[in-house]
Amino acid sequence: MRTCEGLRYTTANRELDEAYQALMDRLDAGQKQKLRIAQRAWLRFRDANADFESSQAQGGTLAPLLRLGTLTEMTIARTNELKKDAAP
Repeated sequence: MRTCEGLRYTTANRELDEAYQALMDRLDAGQKQKLRIAQRAWLRFRDANADFESSQAQGGTLAPLLRLGTLTEMTIARTNELKKDAAP
């Protein structure tokens, strides 16, 4: 299960990078700086939230899967936000 979720996360992260770059290509210098700041903050939040979610099963074998699942779902949601913002 962790392998499958790991692959889902890898794919989601790649798609996030592509959506981020597509949006960056459409922005002016000021907007790019604001997006960089927002994206860095979002990444910290995503990682912290995944750590919290996995702590619900702290010490158990389910914890890593919960963390990966949270990372994946949040990454997919953020990708959709960025794609929406990049749409003409």
